[in-house]
Amino acid sequence: MDCLYLVIGTGELAVQIAATLMKQGISVVVFEVKYSDNSLVSKGCKDNNIEYKCVKKEELTAYLESKINKYKLKVISAVNTYIFPKDIVNHKNFFGINYHNSLLPLHAGMNVESHTIFMGDRVTGITWHIISDKIDKGKIICQKEIKIDDNETSLTLLGKQMKLGYETFLGFMKNFIDNSIDSFDNSGTGSYHKISDKPCDGMITLDMPDDQIDRFLRAYDYGFLYTLGKPKVLYQGKLYEFRAYKILKEDTKPYARIDKGNLLFKVKSDGRSYVLRGIKEI
Repeated sequence: MDCLYLVIGTGELAVQIAATLMKQGISVVVFEVKYSDNSLVSKGCKDNNIEYKCVKKEELTAYLESKINKYKLKVISAVNTYIFPKDIVNHKNFFGINYHNSLLPLHAGMNVESHTIFMGDRVTGITWHIISDKIDKGKIICQKEIKIDDNETSLTLLGKQMKLGYETFLGFMKNFIDNSIDSFDNSGTGSYHKISDKPCDGMITLDMPDDQIDRFLRAYDYGFLYTLGKPKVLYQGKLYEFRAYKILKEDTKPYARIDKGNLLFKVKSDGRSYVLRGIKEI
């Protein structure tokens, strides 16, 4: 029975993996479950002459169901929100691997880089694991650690993780192609984050400790992607959202004021100063 290679995901990692497989002489179809009109995957596939399909979740399920009895499906899930149906995953003709941006079983689920930063973890990493019928519970193929410093944001951490994810894939790619992947149990306990879960419920107040405010701001910092939505701040009984921030060190007493559409404040005399830019009452 012939093999059908599928890469399912968003962003640069999916394109890198598909392009690398193509260089090995393997035909690949890349699927992206649509979430934005501006797709980096679409452009990357076009540039590399890779077959690309942008689909809804139900369309992807129908495609997998139409192929599962005709081919050995070899699936690589890379930064992917699609949940594979159990009857597909458990089919004898299905074998899939998934990239995850944490050290499983810690921080399973979605947007885990933000939770990692907000919870103050000093070490994180990436995991490649076999896809099973339980989310992020399949046997582990490999893991690599990344240290987190006090300047790390969700955006910078994601960049490091994607780079490491690709490098580690190269390390076991031949085994994936040859059906000779080694794996070990994904045991232990850890937190699970739904896509709707947001650090600190998406809001800070001015009476929070400096370190908690810092971690919140860095956790929400995806550049201008706003993956978790725009963060919010409660000030003088009113709720504002803001688009950017800056952390300063000033030798002043605590203060708080709105100036030219920005909220400037300092929690304690020996602490940091903050500028929340582009605030808008909601």
